[in-house]
Amino acid sequence: MGRGANWGGSCYSVNDNCHGRTDGVSTKRGIVMKHPHVYAIYWGSYFERDPGRAAVKLMDRFFKDILSSSFMNALRQYGVEVEHAAFVGSKVVSDRAPQTLIDEGVSAQLKAWFRAETVPEPHRGEERNWLYVIFLPEGTTFGGVEPPRCACGDHGHGVYGEAPEYKPLFWAVIQEWHNHEPLPKSDREFVDSCSWCVSHEMVESFTNPGGDGYQTADGCEIGDICECAKGSNDQKAPIIKAPIQVGDNCWYVETYWDNENSSCYPLHIVPRDQAPVRYYELPGERARSRG
Repeated sequence: MGRGANWGGSCYSVNDNCHGRTDGVSTKRGIVMKHPHVYAIYWGSYFERDPGRAAVKLMDRFFKDILSSSFMNALRQYGVEVEHAAFVGSKVVSDRAPQTLIDEGVSAQLKAWFRAETVPEPHRGEERNWLYVIFLPEGTTFGGVEPPRCACGDHGHGVYGEAPEYKPLFWAVIQEWHNHEPLPKSDREFVDSCSWCVSHEMVESFTNPGGDGYQTADGCEIGDICECAKGSNDQKAPIIKAPIQVGDNCWYVETYWDNENSSCYPLHIVPRDQAPVRYYELPGERARSRG
C-alpha cells in the first residue's frame, strides 16, 4: 500500500465474533443479486479537485477488472451469476454532505439524486441487481463512527418510488479512504487505501443485499468471517488481503468465505489466532502478485 500501517492495515474488535468462524453460512430465503450491476458515486471536493479525475478513472478500472475477474468465481455457489456482473458507470457529485450519515440518510440522498437526475435510477426490472457504491466525502462518517476505528464501510438497503409499488434500493458506503490522515496524494494511493474495503462490501451486498441472503445464524456475513485473524484486538493484526492480477493491473481485495471449501477465497485459508503470516499483505509493503 505504500503509506504505512494506518491505511487499512489492521483490525480492531470490529466483527471480532465473526473472525475465523468455520460453521459456514446459510440462507432461508436465498435472496441475492443474481447478476450484479455496480454504479459508483464519488462524493465531495476531493474528487472535484482530482486533476483529470485520475483517482476516479483508476477506481472505475478497478470495478471493471474485479467484476470480470476470478475474484468473483466463488460467489457462484451463492447463486450469483458472475458472468453477468457489470460496472455500469460512475458520477462525481458535489452536494453538501452531513457530518454523519445513517441508513435512512443514504437512501434519502440517493432518492434526491434520482429526482434531480444527478444519478440514474436502476434500469427497469433490474432494481434487485443494482448496487450503488458511494465514496463518502472527507469529514463524513457513517453511523457516527469516528476514526481510527477499523470500520471501512457498510452496506444497506431501502426503497424508492411511490406506494404501493415501492422498488428496492441497495447501496454500500465507503469511508476507509479518508479514515486516516493524510488524504491520498495520488490515484494509486486512493485505490490502494480502500479497494480491499470496496471488495468486502460488494461481495456481502451481492450475497446478502437485504438481510435475507447468506450469513451465519447470528448474522456474520461472508466478508466478516475472513477479514482478519480471530481474536485480533490490536492494531498489529493486519487485514487479510489478496493481490489479484487482471491484465497489467494488480489490485488488493479482501478474502471472503467459501462455503464449499470451508476456507477463505481466494487464499484458501481459515484465519485463526495463529493464521500463517505468509498469507498476509503486511502493512506498508506491496505484495507480489500471485496471478
